[in-house]
Amino acid sequence: MKVTWYGTASILIETSDTSLLFDPYMKYLPKNYESPEVKQERQNIFQNQKHILINHGHLDHLSSINELYHGLNCQIYLTKTPYHTLQSQGFSKDKLYLIKPNDILKFSNTIVKSYYGKRIQLMGSADLDDYVDYPINADDLILPHQGQSDIDAHNQKIVIILKPKRVLLDHYDNAFPPISSDVAVDDFCNMMSKIIPTEKLIERKTITIT
Repeated sequence: MKVTWYGTASILIETSDTSLLFDPYMKYLPKNYESPEVKQERQNIFQNQKHILINHGHLDHLSSINELYHGLNCQIYLTKTPYHTLQSQGFSKDKLYLIKPNDILKFSNTIVKSYYGKRIQLMGSADLDDYVDYPINADDLILPHQGQSDIDAHNQKIVIILKPKRVLLDHYDNAFPPISSDVAVDDFCNMMSKIIPTEKLIERKTITIT
C-alpha cells in the first residue's frame, strides 16, 4: 500500500488494484511560488483518479472539485454539507455519492483490510467530536498539523486518545498565502516519537506501508 501527500489535505492511497484520493486541492498560490510543472503534475494525478473522497466542506478541501472533475468519469464521495454545496453549484449528480457515518465503501474486488492487514485512520481536521466514538489503535494515523493556536499540545491529546501505532503528519504547509503559513513540525515529531513513532509526510514523496 502506498501513501502520497500532495499538499494541504490531499492524500492519495494506492493498492495494487485501486486507489482513493482524499481532498484534492490545487493550492491557489502566488505566481512563482511553485513551478508550473509541479502544479501540472498535481493536476494530472488528481484528474487520473476515479474515486475521490471529500472529508468536509472547507475551502481547502472542496474548492478545486469543479475545476478538476467536470466532464471526467469519476465518483466523488461526500458527507451531507459538501454534497449539497456541489449540487447547488450545478455539479452533475451522477458523480456524487452521499456518505453517512459508519458507511463501508468498496472500491475494488479486493477487501483492502484483509489483504494488507493494515488500518489507516485519516483525519480531515485536527479535532475530535465529543459525541463520536472514534476507532483506536490504527496502524497509521494521518493527522493534520494546522488549525489550532496550540497545535502541538492539541495534537498530542488526539494521539493519546486514538492510540495509533504510528503518526504521519500532513496539512502543515502554506496552502493559501498570505492567509496561511507553514507550521513547524520537527519539534512535535521529536517529542512524540518518544511515545509513538511520529514523522511528517513530505509533499509528493510516496511512502510504502507494509
